[in-house]
Amino acid sequence: IRARDVMIATGPVGQVSALNLLPGRILELGDQGRGVIEVAVNVRGARILALVTQKSVSQLGLVPGREVTLIVKSVALDGMGALARR
Repeated sequence: IRARDVMIATGPVGQVSALNLLPGRILELGDQGRGVIEVAVNVRGARILALVTQKSVSQLGLVPGREVTLIVKSVALDGMGALARR
């Protein structure tokens, strides 16, 4: 999963077309420069990365240990199949 294809939600996720809603916990945040932050999330023992803006980190209150839901469109999985059906 490419980090740029992953969105982060901190609250309930309503009706969305994305089929893969993955609950996890933020492990760490890394500054990638130019206002881009890489967020590492533990999802069922797998480390999944998301790229977000510094503004999103501030507005969503993203910090290590925070529970979040990752949102990934199935078409972004490069043929891996829907993770949410496991």
